Amino acid sequence: MVILNEPSLIAPLLAIVSKVHDPISYRASWILESVIRKDVSYLFPYLYNFTTFLEQNHATGSAAYKARARMTLKKISALK
Repeated sequence: MVILNEPSLIAPLLAIVSKVHDPISYRASWILESVIRKDVSYLFPYLYNFTTFLEQNHATGSAAYKARARMTLKKISALK
């Protein structure tokens, strides 16, 4: 996976994920999820912005998106 070799691409990936009404954001979310599953530390520099985004936007998405946001927040909370 390219992003694992180029962690500087996490910021642009998160920018795409945050465009919740853009169809490509779902694919970016899948990539981000794969990266986090491999090594959650890639997300640490962006943790505050990422969790804020999830809290603000999970109410506007589909049921699957909401469930994924809740699951991600629980996993991140467990890391603290």
